[in-house]
Amino acid sequence: MHLTAGRYAEPSAEGFLQPKPRLRVLLVSEDPEFITEIQEEMLFHEVQVVACLGPAHSTCPLYEQGVCPLAEDTPVIVVDSPRSGAFVRRWEAIPAGDYAHRLAAANPDAFIVLAGAPLARAGGTGEVSHVHDRRGIVELLRWLAYLPPYKRAPYQRASNGHGR
Repeated sequence: MHLTAGRYAEPSAEGFLQPKPRLRVLLVSEDPEFITEIQEEMLFHEVQVVACLGPAHSTCPLYEQGVCPLAEDTPVIVVDSPRSGAFVRRWEAIPAGDYAHRLAAANPDAFIVLAGAPLARAGGTGEVSHVHDRRGIVELLRWLAYLPPYKRAPYQRASNGHGR
């Protein structure tokens, strides 16, 4: 098959054409092995997974400047909650729900999902969707990858402001 730049292909950093992903996702997780596992599994479904180790491992632009450059133009953002329910940065515990809520406020058109957060320890999550565990992340991303973009849009808009 011959690809041309446009709807189905885009130039890579090396100048070669590569297939466009069906969906771009930001995955925030403190577990690098889980990130790699999701990235590899989602390749099969043509989902581009951009990863972040969360606010505990480095200076977080979301907390410093109020925006996350990785989240820009990303329709789906998944926050994988640490087992404790919070990202621990130096002396400060950042509840995963509060972090997801901050992402939602900074990215109003994105569909924000919090996964595996222990109830009562994850902070506020009013405008964020939830999945029970990591398996739920995989199932959700598979499902979203095959929805046409026009059907995906209501989930993105409704997830912020209507507490989907």
